[in-house]
Amino acid sequence: MSRSTRKEYSNQPQHVFGRGNFQAPIFQQEGAAEVFLKLLNECAARYVWVVYAFAIMPNHYHLVMMTPQANRTRGMQWLLSTFASRFNNYRRLHGHVFQGRYKSKVAPSGVDVSRVINYVQLNPVRAKLCTLEELIYFPWTSVTLLMHPEQRKEIKAGEALVEFGGFDDTPAGRYAHLQRLRHVHANDPDGSYFRSDWNAAEKAELEILKHAPRALQPEPSLSREEYRQREIVGWNNAASLLLERAGKNDVDVSSEMGGKPWKVAIAIELRCKTSATLPWIA
Repeated sequence: MSRSTRKEYSNQPQHVFGRGNFQAPIFQQEGAAEVFLKLLNECAARYVWVVYAFAIMPNHYHLVMMTPQANRTRGMQWLLSTFASRFNNYRRLHGHVFQGRYKSKVAPSGVDVSRVINYVQLNPVRAKLCTLEELIYFPWTSVTLLMHPEQRKEIKAGEALVEFGGFDDTPAGRYAHLQRLRHVHANDPDGSYFRSDWNAAEKAELEILKHAPRALQPEPSLSREEYRQREIVGWNNAASLLLERAGKNDVDVSSEMGGKPWKVAIAIELRCKTSATLPWIA
Protein backbone atom coordinates (compact mmCIF):
# COMPACT_ATOMS: atom_id res chain seq x y z
CA MET A 1 0.00 0.00 0.00
CA SER A 2 1.35 3.43 -0.93
CA ARG A 3 1.97 5.98 1.79
CA SER A 4 -0.48 8.83 2.24
CA THR A 5 0.69 12.26 1.09
CA ARG A 6 1.70 14.50 3.97
CA LYS A 7 0.26 17.99 4.23
CA GLU A 8 2.76 20.84 4.02
CA TYR A 9 2.20 24.21 5.70
CA SER A 10 4.23 27.38 5.49
CA ASN A 11 2.39 29.52 8.05
CA GLN A 12 1.60 27.16 10.95
CA PRO A 13 3.85 26.01 13.82
CA GLN A 14 4.15 22.22 13.89
CA HIS A 15 5.03 19.66 16.52
CA VAL A 16 7.23 16.95 14.95
CA PHE A 17 8.38 13.84 16.82
CA GLY A 18 9.71 10.33 16.25
CA ARG A 19 11.32 7.36 18.01
CA GLY A 20 14.23 5.02 17.60
CA ASN A 21 13.47 1.65 16.03
CA PHE A 22 11.94 -0.72 18.61
CA GLN A 23 12.22 2.28 20.97
CA ALA A 24 15.98 1.70 21.11
CA PRO A 25 17.95 4.34 23.06
CA ILE A 26 19.73 5.64 19.95
CA PHE A 27 20.52 9.05 21.45
CA GLN A 28 22.15 7.47 24.49
CA GLN A 29 24.93 6.18 22.25
CA GLU A 30 28.22 8.07 22.35
CA GLY A 31 27.97 11.37 20.48
CA ALA A 32 24.59 10.56 18.89
CA ALA A 33 22.61 13.41 20.47
CA GLU A 34 25.42 15.83 19.63
CA VAL A 35 25.38 14.73 15.97
CA PHE A 36 21.57 15.01 15.79
CA LEU A 37 21.65 18.58 17.16
CA LYS A 38 24.45 19.53 14.76
CA LEU A 39 22.43 18.15 11.83
CA LEU A 40 19.28 19.91 13.07
CA ASN A 41 21.11 23.24 12.91
CA GLU A 42 22.40 22.41 9.43
CA CYS A 43 18.96 21.29 8.29
CA ALA A 44 17.33 24.50 9.59
CA ALA A 45 19.83 26.54 7.57
CA ARG A 46 19.46 24.44 4.40
CA TYR A 47 15.67 24.32 4.38
CA VAL A 48 15.02 27.74 5.97
CA TRP A 49 13.22 26.23 8.96
CA VAL A 50 12.34 28.24 12.05
CA VAL A 51 13.01 25.82 14.93
CA TYR A 52 11.44 27.22 18.10
CA ALA A 53 12.12 24.36 20.51
CA PHE A 54 13.50 20.83 20.68
CA ALA A 55 14.18 17.99 23.09
CA ILE A 56 16.46 15.06 22.29
CA MET A 57 15.58 12.17 24.60
CA PRO A 58 17.33 8.78 24.89
CA ASN A 59 14.96 7.06 22.43
CA HIS A 60 12.99 9.86 20.75
CA TYR A 61 13.01 13.54 19.76
CA HIS A 62 10.58 16.47 19.70
CA LEU A 63 10.70 19.58 17.48
CA VAL A 64 8.45 22.65 17.42
CA MET A 65 9.01 24.54 14.21
CA MET A 66 7.69 26.51 11.24
CA THR A 67 8.57 25.71 7.61
CA PRO A 68 8.14 28.95 5.56
CA GLN A 69 8.98 27.15 2.31
CA ALA A 70 6.51 24.32 3.08
CA ASN A 71 9.31 21.75 2.87
CA ARG A 72 9.05 19.82 6.13
CA THR A 73 8.94 16.47 4.33
CA ARG A 74 12.14 16.97 2.33
CA GLY A 75 13.95 18.48 5.28
CA MET A 76 12.97 15.66 7.63
CA GLN A 77 14.01 13.12 5.00
CA TRP A 78 17.44 14.74 4.83
CA LEU A 79 17.77 15.09 8.61
CA LEU A 80 16.76 11.54 9.51
CA SER A 81 18.51 9.78 6.63
CA THR A 82 21.75 11.70 7.18
CA PHE A 83 21.69 10.94 10.90
CA ALA A 84 20.88 7.25 10.28
CA SER A 85 23.74 6.94 7.78
CA ARG A 86 26.26 8.46 10.19
CA PHE A 87 24.88 6.47 13.13
CA ASN A 88 25.18 3.16 11.26
CA ASN A 89 28.53 3.91 9.63
CA TYR A 90 30.16 4.85 12.94
CA ARG A 91 28.91 1.68 14.62
CA ARG A 92 29.23 -0.58 11.56
CA LEU A 93 25.53 -1.39 11.73
CA HIS A 94 22.80 -1.87 9.11
CA GLY A 95 19.05 -1.42 9.04
CA HIS A 96 16.53 1.13 10.26
CA VAL A 97 17.45 3.56 13.01
CA PHE A 98 14.02 5.19 13.40
CA GLN A 99 10.66 3.54 14.04
CA GLY A 100 8.57 4.14 10.94
CA ARG A 101 7.65 7.62 9.76
CA TYR A 102 7.97 10.65 11.99
CA LYS A 103 4.74 12.15 13.32
CA SER A 104 3.67 15.76 12.84
CA LYS A 105 0.78 17.82 14.19
CA VAL A 106 -0.23 21.39 13.42
CA ALA A 107 -0.11 23.37 16.66
CA PRO A 108 -3.23 25.36 17.62
CA SER A 109 -2.61 29.05 17.13
CA GLY A 110 -1.75 31.71 19.69
CA VAL A 111 -0.88 30.84 23.25
CA ASP A 112 -1.34 27.11 22.63
CA VAL A 113 1.96 27.05 20.74
CA SER A 114 3.61 28.11 23.99
CA ARG A 115 1.97 25.14 25.71
CA VAL A 116 3.50 22.77 23.16
CA ILE A 117 6.91 24.39 23.68
CA ASN A 118 6.56 24.03 27.47
CA TYR A 119 5.62 20.38 27.05
CA VAL A 120 8.63 19.68 24.83
CA GLN A 121 11.07 21.52 27.08
CA LEU A 122 9.88 19.70 30.21
CA ASN A 123 10.44 16.24 28.66
CA PRO A 124 13.86 15.67 30.33
CA VAL A 125 12.45 16.62 33.74
CA ARG A 126 9.43 14.36 33.39
CA ALA A 127 11.72 11.51 32.28
CA LYS A 128 13.90 12.19 35.36
CA LEU A 129 16.97 12.86 33.24
CA CYS A 130 17.48 16.09 35.19
CA THR A 131 15.76 18.29 37.74
CA LEU A 132 14.09 21.61 37.02
CA GLU A 133 17.14 23.34 38.48
CA GLU A 134 19.44 21.35 36.18
CA LEU A 135 17.31 21.91 33.06
CA ILE A 136 19.18 25.08 32.06
CA TYR A 137 22.37 23.00 31.79
CA PHE A 138 20.82 19.93 30.11
CA PRO A 139 22.41 20.13 26.63
CA TRP A 140 19.71 18.36 24.62
CA THR A 141 16.83 20.79 25.02
CA SER A 142 16.24 24.32 23.76
CA VAL A 143 15.98 25.62 27.34
CA THR A 144 19.79 25.62 27.55
CA LEU A 145 20.03 27.65 24.34
CA LEU A 146 17.33 30.02 25.54
CA MET A 147 19.38 30.77 28.65
CA HIS A 148 22.67 31.01 26.69
CA PRO A 149 21.94 33.12 23.55
CA GLU A 150 25.52 32.85 22.28
CA GLN A 151 24.97 29.09 21.68
CA ARG A 152 21.69 29.26 19.73
CA LYS A 153 22.98 29.12 16.12
CA GLU A 154 19.87 28.28 14.02
CA ILE A 155 17.55 27.56 16.97
CA LYS A 156 15.10 30.47 17.43
CA ALA A 157 14.49 29.98 21.15
CA GLY A 158 14.46 33.73 21.77
CA GLU A 159 11.93 34.39 19.01
CA ALA A 160 9.67 31.70 20.49
CA LEU A 161 9.88 33.33 23.92
CA VAL A 162 8.74 36.68 22.51
CA GLU A 163 6.19 35.49 19.94
CA PHE A 164 4.47 32.73 21.93
CA GLY A 165 5.60 33.10 25.53
CA GLY A 166 4.83 36.79 25.89
CA PHE A 167 8.19 37.58 27.51
CA ASP A 168 11.08 39.69 26.32
CA ASP A 169 14.27 37.90 25.28
CA THR A 170 16.15 39.33 28.25
CA PRO A 171 17.53 37.79 31.47
CA ALA A 172 14.32 38.81 33.26
CA GLY A 173 12.11 37.35 30.51
CA ARG A 174 14.05 34.08 30.46
CA TYR A 175 13.80 33.80 34.24
CA ALA A 176 10.03 34.39 34.00
CA HIS A 177 9.82 31.54 31.47
CA LEU A 178 11.63 29.21 33.89
CA GLN A 179 9.11 30.16 36.57
CA ARG A 180 6.31 29.33 34.14
CA LEU A 181 7.88 25.92 33.47
CA ARG A 182 8.02 25.35 37.23
CA HIS A 183 4.31 26.20 37.52
CA VAL A 184 3.39 23.95 34.56
CA HIS A 185 5.36 21.03 36.00
CA ALA A 186 3.82 21.45 39.45
CA ASN A 187 0.31 21.29 37.98
CA ASP A 188 0.96 18.58 35.37
CA PRO A 189 4.01 16.53 36.49
CA ASP A 190 3.63 13.72 33.94
CA GLY A 191 2.18 15.71 31.01
CA SER A 192 -1.03 13.69 30.89
CA TYR A 193 -3.28 16.71 31.37
CA PHE A 194 -1.50 18.57 28.57
CA ARG A 195 -1.84 15.65 26.14
CA SER A 196 -5.57 15.16 26.68
CA ASP A 197 -6.40 18.85 26.93
CA TRP A 198 -4.22 19.90 24.00
CA ASN A 199 -5.56 17.14 21.75
CA ALA A 200 -9.05 18.49 22.42
CA ALA A 201 -7.86 22.04 21.70
CA GLU A 202 -6.25 20.89 18.46
CA LYS A 203 -9.45 19.18 17.28
CA ALA A 204 -11.52 22.25 18.16
CA GLU A 205 -9.11 24.54 16.31
CA LEU A 206 -9.13 22.39 13.17
CA GLU A 207 -12.95 22.31 13.24
CA ILE A 208 -13.07 26.13 13.49
CA LEU A 209 -10.58 26.47 10.63
CA LYS A 210 -12.87 24.48 8.33
CA HIS A 211 -15.32 27.39 8.45
CA ALA A 212 -12.83 30.25 8.84
CA PRO A 213 -12.09 32.83 6.13
CA ARG A 214 -9.48 31.49 3.75
CA ALA A 215 -6.89 34.01 4.95
CA LEU A 216 -7.03 32.48 8.44
CA GLN A 217 -6.75 28.88 7.33
CA PRO A 218 -3.54 26.81 7.18
CA GLU A 219 -2.30 26.49 3.64
CA PRO A 220 -3.60 23.36 1.91
CA SER A 221 -1.22 20.72 0.62
CA LEU A 222 0.84 22.13 -2.22
CA SER A 223 1.13 20.32 -5.50
CA ARG A 224 4.57 18.94 -6.32
CA GLU A 225 5.05 21.65 -8.96
CA GLU A 226 4.00 24.48 -6.61
CA TYR A 227 6.30 23.15 -3.94
CA ARG A 228 9.24 22.87 -6.35
CA GLN A 229 8.73 26.38 -7.74
CA ARG A 230 8.73 27.79 -4.21
CA GLU A 231 12.00 26.00 -3.49
CA ILE A 232 13.63 27.13 -6.72
CA VAL A 233 12.91 30.77 -5.85
CA GLY A 234 14.91 30.26 -2.66
CA TRP A 235 17.77 28.57 -4.55
CA ASN A 236 17.90 31.42 -7.06
CA ASN A 237 18.03 34.01 -4.28
CA ALA A 238 20.89 32.15 -2.58
CA ALA A 239 22.80 31.79 -5.86
CA SER A 240 22.38 35.50 -6.65
CA LEU A 241 23.73 36.45 -3.23
CA LEU A 242 26.75 34.16 -3.63
CA LEU A 243 27.47 35.55 -7.11
CA GLU A 244 27.31 39.08 -5.75
CA ARG A 245 29.72 38.20 -2.94
CA ALA A 246 32.12 36.72 -5.49
CA GLY A 247 31.91 39.86 -7.66
CA LYS A 248 30.28 37.91 -10.49
CA ASN A 249 27.00 37.99 -12.39
CA ASP A 250 24.94 35.87 -14.80
CA VAL A 251 27.06 37.01 -17.76
CA ASP A 252 30.21 35.68 -16.05
CA VAL A 253 28.49 32.32 -15.47
CA SER A 254 27.76 31.99 -19.21
CA SER A 255 31.03 33.41 -20.55
CA GLU A 256 33.53 31.70 -18.24
CA MET A 257 33.11 28.08 -19.31
CA GLY A 258 34.30 25.06 -17.36
CA GLY A 259 34.90 24.38 -13.69
CA LYS A 260 36.37 27.68 -12.63
CA PRO A 261 37.43 27.79 -8.95
CA TRP A 262 34.88 30.51 -8.13
CA LYS A 263 32.12 28.41 -9.71
CA VAL A 264 33.17 25.35 -7.73
CA ALA A 265 33.22 27.40 -4.50
CA ILE A 266 29.69 28.68 -5.15
CA ALA A 267 28.45 25.19 -6.05
CA ILE A 268 29.88 23.75 -2.83
CA GLU A 269 28.27 26.44 -0.71
CA LEU A 270 24.90 25.98 -2.42
CA ARG A 271 25.10 22.23 -1.86
CA CYS A 272 26.12 22.54 1.79
CA LYS A 273 23.86 25.39 2.84
CA THR A 274 20.69 24.98 0.78
CA SER A 275 18.44 22.16 -0.39
CA ALA A 276 19.43 22.74 -4.04
CA THR A 277 19.87 19.52 -6.03
CA LEU A 278 23.03 18.67 -7.97
CA PRO A 279 21.32 18.83 -11.41
CA TRP A 280 19.94 22.31 -10.62
CA ILE A 281 23.35 23.55 -9.42
CA ALA A 282 24.98 22.18 -12.58
